[in-house]
Amino acid sequence: MDGATVLPVRSRLAVQVQERNAAWWHSLAVVVPESRTLQGAGYLFPGPPFEVGPYDPGLVVLEVKAYNPRAPHQFFGLAAFRVTGSYPSWTVSFEDGSDGDFNDIIVSVTAFDAPAATLEITCVPASVMRGNPVDCTATSGAEANIVVKEWSFSGTNGLTAGEMSGVNPWSGPLVTGGTVTVKADVDGMETTATTSVSVTARNWAGVTPSFTVAESSPGPLPGNPTVIGDFGKIGFRPVATSQAAAVAQVPSGPNVGMNYLRRIPYGIEATVHVNTVALSQGVRSG
Repeated sequence: MDGATVLPVRSRLAVQVQERNAAWWHSLAVVVPESRTLQGAGYLFPGPPFEVGPYDPGLVVLEVKAYNPRAPHQFFGLAAFRVTGSYPSWTVSFEDGSDGDFNDIIVSVTAFDAPAATLEITCVPASVMRGNPVDCTATSGAEANIVVKEWSFSGTNGLTAGEMSGVNPWSGPLVTGGTVTVKADVDGMETTATTSVSVTARNWAGVTPSFTVAESSPGPLPGNPTVIGDFGKIGFRPVATSQAAAVAQVPSGPNVGMNYLRRIPYGIEATVHVNTVALSQGVRSG
């Protein structure tokens, strides 16, 4: 049979073997409210406590199994128990045979306060150059069980993004700064956390648009020039580059779904016009 205690408040537990008065091998485990082996089959001796939890109010069940100490170490059965004491300290005495002395394995269980569930977000780096990646990770205290339920982002410019997902960390390129929020269950308790991220502008000073030259002769030049400029000229115009080459969409992370420029979205096209008609042999201006 199992050893049991009842917690009136959320607590962590220190489970410690106090005495061993038996020849068998034993294993020690928590089976309620979680399945957790504290020590596998072997000789249980007094030693440092095993810390478990935190557990919400309710039943806590310990289990001791007995094994033959000689190979092949066959399983003998579950040990019976007796529990004495009350919150915050109990003694669980196990009986692994039939003599009924209930002193084969003696375990103490001590409850102590569990800190309130906390949740934090760490974004690394907290400030990035536009288009560079950021990793936002939800964390809590040691051994806390975190189940992320939702991420969201609110930009300083009114842009928003979100993801109903348990992904952790939330990672991707950052193109605008704002506030990152995570909603998660920490040891079964729903809580939220926020942090800020910021973006610095890229330096485009050394970046130039593409430049192409084309010829179109005679183009709009008149057959009978009246001014020197009618013999040739160069025209310039901006030409948009392909959207696929200039625009990227953020695939994941705090700015998921947002678009941003990853290069200058236009080039310069120069068109050269030569008045080949007016310059042809035998052609005279009027």
